[in-house]
Amino acid sequence: MDSNHRPLPCQGSALTRLSYGPESMKSFYSIGAIPVSQCAGGLPKRPPRGDNFFVTASAPASSADSPFQYGAIVVATLSNPREKFWGAILSLKPEGLSITGVDLAWFDGFVQLLKAGEPCSPAVLFFPMHRVEKIELDLPEGDVPSLSEQLATKTGLDPVQVLGGAPRP
Repeated sequence: MDSNHRPLPCQGSALTRLSYGPESMKSFYSIGAIPVSQCAGGLPKRPPRGDNFFVTASAPASSADSPFQYGAIVVATLSNPREKFWGAILSLKPEGLSITGVDLAWFDGFVQLLKAGEPCSPAVLFFPMHRVEKIELDLPEGDVPSLSEQLATKTGLDPVQVLGGAPRP
């Protein structure tokens, strides 16, 4: 880069100083490959609507081959505050996640209540999508059984029935 071309600090954008001549300020700068002098008001024009062919106007419906369907047993990690929930998906939409289950911190207590025959049931919860950090299928990891398998082993109950076992809507 020669002395007449040096980057300006502007938070990672491609704004570059082109020269130190007496021309107007608009000819001094370039944003990417578009000289600022060719841009309205000194900024590049927004692309016309319809040029992004890969973005749909609305979110597509979940496909049948997605593992995150109604009834899938998952562990959901949430933020603000950080929490984890184990349960079955009731609904997964752009608005958020509906789940029937228990807080992972209370899972062992929930299993003990079920084992003792105490009346208890999972909560039905909705989490807005801005809180959902991650959703994982409840699967075994090597020799470590899944939470569903742990519940079934300790209580003799079917996790699907414990979580409601509702027919598909």
